[in-house]
Amino acid sequence: MDGKRERRLVTMTPGMSFGEFALLTEDPRSASARAVEETRCQEVRFSDIADDIKIKLLGNLARELSRRLTREARELRILG
Repeated sequence: MDGKRERRLVTMTPGMSFGEFALLTEDPRSASARAVEETRCQEVRFSDIADDIKIKLLGNLARELSRRLTREARELRILG
């Protein structure tokens, strides 16, 4: 890992997804994912998703981003 310390940020369970925020920025993911047991993943390209589902997906991503920013702002107020 290029001398960087590895940290577990989240433990995922079957049915969970990752990499959704990269859809918004079109940038590569900012973190890597590593399985600790045999795992099967499926890649879904944004261009392959039907337009009505894209709208719903982007709305859900916006809500999740809002929740995360609100939580982080609250944590900063507590620390600051």
